[in-house]
Amino acid sequence: MKEFVHLRLHTEFSLIDGLVRIPTLMGEVAAQGMPAVAVTDATNFYGLIKAYKAAQRAGLKLIVGVDLWVEDADDRDRPKPLSLLAMNEQGYQNLTLLISKAWREGQYHGSPRIERDWLDTHAEGVLALSGGCQGEFGQLLINGHDAEARASLQRWMTTFPDRFYIELKSDGQIIHRFEITQIKKNWGTREIEFFTPVSTPITEVTLVFLNESIGGTKKGYIQMRNLEMVPLTDEQRNQ
Repeated sequence: MKEFVHLRLHTEFSLIDGLVRIPTLMGEVAAQGMPAVAVTDATNFYGLIKAYKAAQRAGLKLIVGVDLWVEDADDRDRPKPLSLLAMNEQGYQNLTLLISKAWREGQYHGSPRIERDWLDTHAEGVLALSGGCQGEFGQLLINGHDAEARASLQRWMTTFPDRFYIELKSDGQIIHRFEITQIKKNWGTREIEFFTPVSTPITEVTLVFLNESIGGTKKGYIQMRNLEMVPLTDEQRNQ
C-alpha cells in the first residue's frame, strides 16, 4: 500500500468530528506500509506537535493540513468545507494565519470560518482539496448549476494554480456530473474520523452532549454519517 496516503483525517483533536488517537494512528499507518499521512483537524492545530513527534517515531512523513469552513455570502448558515495542505514552510505559515483569522474574525454563532477572499492572499505554498460534494464546487455541480460550477472551478484554480484538486467520493454524488469540468486533476477521497465502527456510538453520545440534544428533542435524533474507518489489528483493539 506504499502508493496510498490518507489526505483527509480527523484525530481526537477535532472533538466532535473525530476519535482517532494519534499514537494508534501512526502505528497503524506504518504497519500498513504507507509512507506518510495527513492530519487535517477541524480549524485547529491542537494536535500538530503530538502528531509530528509520533510520525517521526514511526518513520512517517506528516503532512500538515486543516479542514476549514468557507463563508457562503448567500447563505451564512451553510458554509462550505475546504481542505488545505501545507506544501512547505510558507504554506504552514499561511494555514496558521487562516486558522487564527477564522477564530478571531470569522466566527458566526460561535463557529469559526474563513472568508473566500482571505485565500487570495494566503494561498502560497498551500494545496487545496475541493471539499467533495459539500464544497462550493460540488454543491453547484450536484444542483445542476453548470455555468456557476465552471466559474467557481476557474476561480479556485486561479487562487491555487496547479494546486487545486477536485475530490471524487465513493458515493458518486460528484462523479455522475464530473464530465462537465473536462479536467483531469482529481483525487478520490473520504475523510477518516474513526478507526472502527465501535467508535461510532461514542461519537454519537459526544454529539448529543455538545448539541445539548437528546434523541427525540427539537433537534431530533443524531444521524451518524457513513464515514470511512481505518482497520485495526486485534492486538490494537485490545490495548
